[in-house]
Amino acid sequence: MSIVEEFLLRYNREYDFFEQLARLCAQRCEAALVQAGVRAIVTARAKRPDRLREKLWKRNETKQYATVEQIREDLVDLSGVRVALYFPGDRDEVARIITANFTVLRRKDFPESAPPSHPSYANRFLGYAATHFHVCLPEDLLADEQRRYADARVEIQVASVLMHAWAEVGHDLAYKPFSGELSRHEYELLDQLNGLVLSGEITLNTLQRAVSQRLTALNTPIRNHYELASYLYDYSRQVFANPTFEPRVGRVDVLLRLLQLMGLDKPNQVRAILESTTLDPEGEPIVQQIVDALIARDRQGYELYARASREVDARGAYQPIEAADEREESRATRAFLAHWEDLEQAIREATWDRSGPFIPALNERALRPVVDKHLLDAADAALILRLRRVRNDLVHGPKHQPADAILEAARTVEELTTRLRARLHDHAALGSHGA
Repeated sequence: MSIVEEFLLRYNREYDFFEQLARLCAQRCEAALVQAGVRAIVTARAKRPDRLREKLWKRNETKQYATVEQIREDLVDLSGVRVALYFPGDRDEVARIITANFTVLRRKDFPESAPPSHPSYANRFLGYAATHFHVCLPEDLLADEQRRYADARVEIQVASVLMHAWAEVGHDLAYKPFSGELSRHEYELLDQLNGLVLSGEITLNTLQRAVSQRLTALNTPIRNHYELASYLYDYSRQVFANPTFEPRVGRVDVLLRLLQLMGLDKPNQVRAILESTTLDPEGEPIVQQIVDALIARDRQGYELYARASREVDARGAYQPIEAADEREESRATRAFLAHWEDLEQAIREATWDRSGPFIPALNERALRPVVDKHLLDAADAALILRLRRVRNDLVHGPKHQPADAILEAARTVEELTTRLRARLHDHAALGSHGA
C-alpha cells in the first residue's frame, strides 16, 4: 500500500475527530464574534476524503512523501472554519478576536500572488482577498474530555460573504477542472466577477457607515449590539482623527445590556458617556474603558454589570450549563467585587472628595494622595495595583481563576479596606482632638 493510501485509510478512521475539532473551533469563533458585535456566517467542515485523495496525489508528485507523519505535517486544513463577513471592513477586528481566542501558529494574507489566468489573457483584478489563520485551541480553555483536541491544527479563513462565494466558484472551476481546462472566455468572466465582488465590498463598507449615521440621526434606543458596535467603531475613528483606525472593541453585547439597565441606551447618551471618558487607543478595549467609566459613576455599577453579564451569557448560543465549580467561582467573584467596591469607596473618602464619582481606576495617581497622607504605605499601594489585575480579569475576562484563589484575593481586599478605614478613623479623631 502506498504512503498516500495508508494516510487516507487512517484519515477515514479519524474523520469524526477532525469534524468535531472544526465544530468546536467554529463555536468558539462564532460566540466571540457575536459578543463583539461582528456580523458573520461561521461554518465548519472536515476535509472530504475524496477531495483529499486528489489533493494528496497531486502534491505527492513534487513532495514525494516518505512517511504518514510527513503528510500529516504538510496538511494544515484537515479541519477548517470559514468566517464569511457581512462587512469586509471588520477583517482587522476579526483578526484580533481570533488572536485573543486561539493559539495562532501562522497568519497568511491574500492576495499573495496573481490569480490563475488563461495564457492569452491577463487578469485585471487581484483575485482572492482574505486572511487565513492556522490555529490551535488553547488547552486551558478546554474541558477535560476535550483536551485531546488541544494540539490539532485548524485553518480559519476570513473573508467577506461575497469573496467567499467568488472563491468557491473560482476554486472549483480553475483549480479543480474536472471537465477540462477553462477557456479564455471563462477566465474573463471570473475576472469580471472578481471586479464586481470588489466593488460590492466597497458598497458594503459604505453601508456600514450609513447604518451608524442613521443611528445617530434618529437617536432612538439602540436596537441591538451590532448597531452599538458600528457606532463605537465610527466614534473611535472620529475621535482619534484616523479614518483607517481599527479600535479593539470588546464585549459589546454585555455593554449594551448594561446601558439598557442604566437607561443610557440612546446614541446621544452613549456619546455623552464617550465624550466624558478619556479613551486611550493603545489601552484596554474600548468597551472595557466604557464599562469602567460606567461602574465608576454608579453606586450599583458592579451589581448592574454582573446582572448584565449573567443575562447575556444565559441566552448565549454556546453558553454551557454552569457546573458546580463554576458556581463556586461565580459566588467567589461576587464576594471579591463587593469588597473591591468597598475599597474604592474607602479610597474616595480618603481623598476627601465625598461628592465626586467613584475612582474609575485605582492606578498609581489615584493612590498617591492616600499614601501621602500615610493612610496606606507603598507596599499596600503596590498590592492594590496587583489586585486590580484580578479585578480586571473577573470583570472583563476571559481569564478564569479558581474559586479559592478569588476568595483569597477577596480577603486581602477586605483586610486592606479595614486597615484603611481604621487609619481614616484615627486620622479624623486626631484632627478632631487637635481642634
